[in-house]
Amino acid sequence: MTGVIDSLRDVTHQKKIGRALRESRRYLDAIINTMPDPLFIKDHDHRFVTVNDSFCEFIGHSREDVVGKTDHDVFPEGEAAIFVEKDRDVFRTRQENENEELLTDSRGKTHTIVTKKALYVNASGEEFIVGVIRDITQRKKTERALQLTVKKLNTLSSITRHDILNQLMGLRAFIELTKGRVTDPEKAEFLKKADDAAEAIQRQIEFTRNYEDLGVKEPLWQDVGELFRSAVAELPLSGIAVDARVRGISVYADPLIIKVFYTLAENSLRHGRTVTEIGLSFSEGPSGLTITYRDNGTGIADADKKNLFQKGFGKHTGLGLFLSREILSITGITISETGTQGPGVRFEIHVPKGAYRFSSP
Repeated sequence: MTGVIDSLRDVTHQKKIGRALRESRRYLDAIINTMPDPLFIKDHDHRFVTVNDSFCEFIGHSREDVVGKTDHDVFPEGEAAIFVEKDRDVFRTRQENENEELLTDSRGKTHTIVTKKALYVNASGEEFIVGVIRDITQRKKTERALQLTVKKLNTLSSITRHDILNQLMGLRAFIELTKGRVTDPEKAEFLKKADDAAEAIQRQIEFTRNYEDLGVKEPLWQDVGELFRSAVAELPLSGIAVDARVRGISVYADPLIIKVFYTLAENSLRHGRTVTEIGLSFSEGPSGLTITYRDNGTGIADADKKNLFQKGFGKHTGLGLFLSREILSITGITISETGTQGPGVRFEIHVPKGAYRFSSP
């Protein structure tokens, strides 16, 4: 009798465990099926183990058609090869992977997607890929439309700029011819001011050519040392020493960041008067990376510092430092001047964490 009771207890316990497992499974299914984004789980052989309702709806296949199959059974060969390759990367590196891809559903419609994959290891040591898909097809269409619009606007801007510069060239030629026929000092002074104004307009129009693509192209990882060396190579630095101590550092920034370093170096030449050395260095702190540009010129007056980055402030176009700040701000980078008048300028470019990286030695 005792053995029968023990057997009944064992069966009862097993049933409880079975019910708990089924409830746990239903609970998990309810959670993942609530998710609006397509979700899937694959085993080490790249077979689909679990997919949610959103995944089935998105690819146009039923759950029965997908579970137990691989990407090669469901998607076009070229797309499936990329999906499997990214799976292998996660299994090999044990790191998350995010990739922009193309996915063609059962209806023949091709989507642009971003797939984020991570590794999951269960209590038995079995490894699985857990992936979530975000459909960015509409966003990519919008981006392409915006790029086309910007391209058209830049074309119009280029044509307009060309026409204005041609008119300015004619205007300045007529002013120069008139100067030779004017003997009245007062009238000669008026002509000089007119020519100075025309020259200022010409500088500003030409300046816009360099910055018409601001914020248009996607930010890139760029080597700071290479940027600085390329920028100063465009300037007449005869007799000026260049000290760049920034090897192996890349920042995530707008492609026009090279203009920032060009502007800083050009300002040293234009306004530093006694400059014989310019340099770039860096330091890392709790809040991120600080890239410091310095020269040994006359420095900047304290009264001018608060207006340095204001549009129109300065002795040339008044746009260089203003646009430098705008270029950097696209990826959250800031710039400030912290030097003292006399020892030279000191511009500190602060790069937040996540927007810089060091290359391997």
